[in-house]
Amino acid sequence: MIMTTSSPPADLPPKHVRAARALLAWSQQDLAKEAGVATSTIADFERGKRKPVANNAQAIRDALEKAGIRFLAKGAVIEPWLPPIATSERSGAPIRWVSAEDLASWADRIDGAASLSTLLAHLIRATHGPAVKRRFPADEGTRHSGWDGRTRANQESTYVPQGEAGWEIGSQRSKIAQKATDDYKKRTAEPAPLDPKVSTFIFVTSRHWPKKDDWAKARRSEGVWRDVLAYDADDLVHWIEETPAVGLWLAKRLGKRPDGIRELDEVWEEWSLATQWLLTEDLVLSERDEDAAEVLRWLRDKPSVVSIQATTTEEAVAFFYATIGMLPDEVAAHYRARCLVATDAEAARALLNAPAPLILVLTEPEPGLARSLTERGHFVLQAYDDRPVAHGEVRTLARASREGIAGALIDAGIPEPRAEALARDSARNLAILRRLIPSSPGRLPAWAREPPPRSLIAALLAGGWDEEFEADKAKVSELSGKSYDQVIATLVPY
Repeated sequence: MIMTTSSPPADLPPKHVRAARALLAWSQQDLAKEAGVATSTIADFERGKRKPVANNAQAIRDALEKAGIRFLAKGAVIEPWLPPIATSERSGAPIRWVSAEDLASWADRIDGAASLSTLLAHLIRATHGPAVKRRFPADEGTRHSGWDGRTRANQESTYVPQGEAGWEIGSQRSKIAQKATDDYKKRTAEPAPLDPKVSTFIFVTSRHWPKKDDWAKARRSEGVWRDVLAYDADDLVHWIEETPAVGLWLAKRLGKRPDGIRELDEVWEEWSLATQWLLTEDLVLSERDEDAAEVLRWLRDKPSVVSIQATTTEEAVAFFYATIGMLPDEVAAHYRARCLVATDAEAARALLNAPAPLILVLTEPEPGLARSLTERGHFVLQAYDDRPVAHGEVRTLARASREGIAGALIDAGIPEPRAEALARDSARNLAILRRLIPSSPGRLPAWAREPPPRSLIAALLAGGWDEEFEADKAKVSELSGKSYDQVIATLVPY
């Protein structure tokens, strides 16, 4: 969505300029050429070293807006929007890492019931990307008043209707129809901010509900809402099969991680958190602006293979993660929702016939397999370490400058003298830099850094309970000294 008003040049943050460039797949040199300023002006501004003079700031804005960018208070957007990853016309084989029984078991867990809205948000993002406006309060937010979720889509898909829709969520084992009817009556009486005549009511349960279609047909016949839909565990499983990256997200939480497949985010976290000080995206992108722009152009084109070489394969994957992170948050999240890291060839082969196009990162590159994957509509990034590559076109990432490494380390909180010494001794090699920085002494998770809340102690004392029985809930409330809803909200992070 484009707003016609823009903030003044002085209010244009470096983060937004970088995001705008990423949306256009421009390098700093590309922007400098279009704006008629020095490349160093763009680079220094984005690093936060100095602000451009008023004339240069206006020239930068003018160049970006001429290309279609509009700056908003919270970030940059583009018109027309980034080309979506095209849906393949071939038939695919479902990737089933989660079953309907798994969903039902997940619903019995506190984190499962509270996180169903997050699952729906991930599914919608992976299916539609930024083109669909959605709002799904995460975790304990679903226990607050108002709709459990809302969407607005210009085009319909199998599970998301065109136009505006209000979503209600249930996870109880019994009386599903009663819960759906109660939610339907409540939202029909208080539909704001939706207009029922032009909106769709959707009820979602993570349980089996064989009579969901009959229920939806009966509600539809009342003629209050434009349409009424109901989805159960079987529908969710089919939707998850179409979005394997979301399937992996859920499979991990269920303890069913498939062999040889990882999330891009977790590879980044392990690479960046291995040292005493966090290794940042700015560090892995230092002096690699042209490389990042080339990768972004690759994502905007037809499915193909791109091969990236760094000192280690983990660094190459970290660079890809940071490159996507240059984009506005919503666009970056869409790409990550389509991305999987395959750590061996067999795992990659299992994804050949995935029903929807994916962005696959291969840490054990096989050019023939990579081409087969692209022929089936997938984008493939091959991550190489610094060993000689026998054949094929491989882009070797530029080495960071000593000044760039020092600046990124200082920005990450390392004292300036230590940062400069590390930059010098690393010989511009990030693998050496990681060895020079002391290893993380074993980071405590957030829940272990503070005394446990009383709600957690009460839950441990209770051991277990059934949410279907009010007496169980009352006892948990009594042990904690808080209302049951407050207890559940406190337990979600654990």
